[in-house]
Amino acid sequence: MNASDNAALLSEKEVAGLLCTSVAEVRAARQRGDIVGIPHHRAWWQLRSDYRYDPLTLPRFGAVRDYETFAVIRMANIIMTQAIDVGASDIHIEPDKNILRVRHRIAGTLHEEMAIPKHIEERLLCRYLVMANVALSLNHRIAQSGVIMIRWNNVNYTIRVTAVPSLYGLKIVLRILRDPDPHRETWKHLGIYDTQAEAIAELLAPNAPGLTVFAAPRGEGLTTVLRRALEETNREDRGVYLFDDVADFVPPEGVSRVLVGGENAPAMGAATMAMRQGATLFVFGEIADRETARVAVEAAESGVTVWAGVHAANFAIPAVPERSAQTIKTRFHGFGIAPERFERIYRGAVMTRLLRTLCPACKQPVAPTPYESFAIETYGITAPEMLYRAEGCAACRNTGYAGRVGIFAVHNAAPDTAPTMSFAQAAMAHFAFGNTDASELSRLAVPMK
Repeated sequence: MNASDNAALLSEKEVAGLLCTSVAEVRAARQRGDIVGIPHHRAWWQLRSDYRYDPLTLPRFGAVRDYETFAVIRMANIIMTQAIDVGASDIHIEPDKNILRVRHRIAGTLHEEMAIPKHIEERLLCRYLVMANVALSLNHRIAQSGVIMIRWNNVNYTIRVTAVPSLYGLKIVLRILRDPDPHRETWKHLGIYDTQAEAIAELLAPNAPGLTVFAAPRGEGLTTVLRRALEETNREDRGVYLFDDVADFVPPEGVSRVLVGGENAPAMGAATMAMRQGATLFVFGEIADRETARVAVEAAESGVTVWAGVHAANFAIPAVPERSAQTIKTRFHGFGIAPERFERIYRGAVMTRLLRTLCPACKQPVAPTPYESFAIETYGITAPEMLYRAEGCAACRNTGYAGRVGIFAVHNAAPDTAPTMSFAQAAMAHFAFGNTDASELSRLAVPMK
């Protein structure tokens, strides 16, 4: 959108273009107060105050539903669709002292996108709360969450909305989740090798009591992998219950979603009733507190097959998956589960990290150093004649990276199980094939042996 489009969007007025032949004319127009620019590299332009729309013309809170044609409604939609178009995973809408700042998280890095006039902050934030079906009090002292379902370019998206109080108002973050395409989102599409897929199939076998853990740092694909596991193994002869605190994706048909925690049913009571109904598989979207961890462990001890999602920061990327799995055991110990108790029910883990991939438009070829060639070959991979490094261009916002790819480690706790590919081996393969560079391996602390 150009400046005149933005002005019309904010003012609900017809906007005429101003033709200036020199920078001096633009400066003079600003000095007269004819135009006002917000000091930001991609600002939303606003007209001088007497040409703005009257704040009273847009009703507040719940009545916003009846006014789909207003500028703030369109702005809320544009912010979401633009983020989808550029491949953002999150939208951060942050109130500041004088502006409302919008940032996109792209390939794990935040980028400032625009600054919005402060006078429409409350209406814009209210619009997102209305869409997410959460309380409309706009009480800046209360954290709130909800879900928005939209369809854009013939693709369905689930947008997880969280709002937390900050010094200058309510900060809202929109997490964008693309609904799965069964023909597109397979294990192979996610980046899992065939040997790893076979190991996952063993862990997810039916009628196998115990606890299987899905783990990843926050924002690195835990929901996507857990959702894929449900799609892969859901069968009509299994009684599957999905426990979560928010309905942030649509589960496969036949899966009973149960909302627990907060204003919903307690996890223990819901799990007890589900077991009385003959449940064969419990899936916990996220173990985030001691109560949920205790419920999951007790269910596994009672003979139910349990899958549990866990966010674990700073996953180690050693040469063997067993060492990565130690992070999970430490996490459950922090939830109050004794190590010996955890070991008795633990069946294995599917662990995920995301690796930034080089921008194909600007990546630069470089000759591998002897040390890099040696490191690649120690992982059983033939060293290439040419590697690549990040450069940076307009297409990748001068970061040198465009997108991320999953790397995985699968650990099976059963004795005499053949080892599978580790995080380090998968990352080194992407390095050798030219998908990433040495700087990204260093960021993830991949051991070069």
